[in-house]
Amino acid sequence: MVKMTEEQAQKIADKQDNTYGEPDKITNRPPVDWKTKRINAINRILSSKGNSRVFHEHFSDEHYRICESKATTKKEYKEENQ
Repeated sequence: MVKMTEEQAQKIADKQDNTYGEPDKITNRPPVDWKTKRINAINRILSSKGNSRVFHEHFSDEHYRICESKATTKKEYKEENQ
């Protein structure tokens, strides 16, 4: 495992406009926002489903909505897309 220096972590945080807080004290990784967590969850679901076109089409639409969303939290995103 490669450890980041404080300077590298700060550069990453600055790129993210520092809206997600300080880097984790143990791993020194910047926190992950809700969009990244949801997209990673979608990828895990799709990899477990194999080559099912229905699942891929559904989640490709959701992926697009997530990327285009201006919401800062998952709750705001859900309110946008009701």
